[in-house]
Amino acid sequence: MDKGYILRLKRDLYEFVDKERGSGVSDLYVANKLYGPSYVSLETALSFYSIIPDIAANAMSVTTGPTRSFKNRYGAFFYRTCRKKAFTGYRIITSEGLKVCIADKEKALVDYLYYKLRSPLKLVLKEERFNKDILRKLDWKKALRYAKLFNRRTFETVKRCKEHIYAKS
Repeated sequence: MDKGYILRLKRDLYEFVDKERGSGVSDLYVANKLYGPSYVSLETALSFYSIIPDIAANAMSVTTGPTRSFKNRYGAFFYRTCRKKAFTGYRIITSEGLKVCIADKEKALVDYLYYKLRSPLKLVLKEERFNKDILRKLDWKKALRYAKLFNRRTFETVKRCKEHIYAKS
């Protein structure tokens, strides 16, 4: 009697699914396994920590490998490349019973600002929908250390972000 079947997530990566129970694999776990080394960051981590109000539609990760994207039954997965020296600031959590590498709050914010600066759209901090209450609790010294791993522009932007968060509204 056939109790399960195998689903392809990408070439050379498959998932065994029990037909009776379905799949219980976290999309954060899938993000880590599809392409590595990587850790979940950017909008996905900011959403996970409630730093932004939106639920991330796609899983965004950071890798030392080339930029890539994948689509499968779990959704769309995007990987942004970074320098090896900036590939830090993540931790292992348990998501739906599985271990997942995810950026800490400070690194998720720094990664987000770094890649936002590289996009054609101008970064306007007052238009970003950050939860200021959560950002006021960040370890800003740690965030600035992470920003230095990228470049001066990122460092200055993180400083401006901190000033914006603490500015009287």
